Amino acid sequence: MFGQSEGDCAADEPVQAMRHIPRLLLASLALTASCASSGDPAALEDSNYGPVQIRFHDYRGTQQTLTIRNETSIDRVEYYSSGQGDLGTKVASDEIVNVLMETFEAEDFWEYARPGKPPMIVRPSEGGYELMAHFYVKTGEREGWSTIRKGLGEGETDAFRTCTNAFVAVYNEIAAFQLLDEPVDDGFFQQPPAPR
Repeated sequence: MFGQSEGDCAADEPVQAMRHIPRLLLASLALTASCASSGDPAALEDSNYGPVQIRFHDYRGTQQTLTIRNETSIDRVEYYSSGQGDLGTKVASDEIVNVLMETFEAEDFWEYARPGKPPMIVRPSEGGYELMAHFYVKTGEREGWSTIRKGLGEGETDAFRTCTNAFVAVYNEIAAFQLLDEPVDDGFFQQPPAPR
């Protein structure tokens, strides 16, 4: 986990409990999907966030960005079939993204979030500490970002970790089949001949 030594995990009961977050989230997603498929529009009426984009960016090493968007924000088929999309972006149903947003809100994301967009430079800093990663969340009504770095309070650090676990659990469960433009070299996907 971010910013925590191995010795801290054994003594910290809340960290132990966080290991169950992905399983709990997936169970919640299954329940939400079954409610949504029941045809009862009131089942999700209170958790509609409009168009949602949740982006995780790691400033360390690869500078990798992973994004989850809901179907209200973008057409899944059009996005995946255009060949122009970002390979790190996945589109999920509104119901799944609603549950993820509820998890972020339960962890007080908006209380810790800074307004607007996060810095997208190579090694940004805040409060004299380099940022390790950030979440950027944009809904139909709100936009903000939260980060993990040294010097943050325990509540903000734990909230970021829980949001990261939930985000990764959902991201890894979303199937995404991205169209690739035809490579210039016809042998692009062929294995090179084995040396003799």
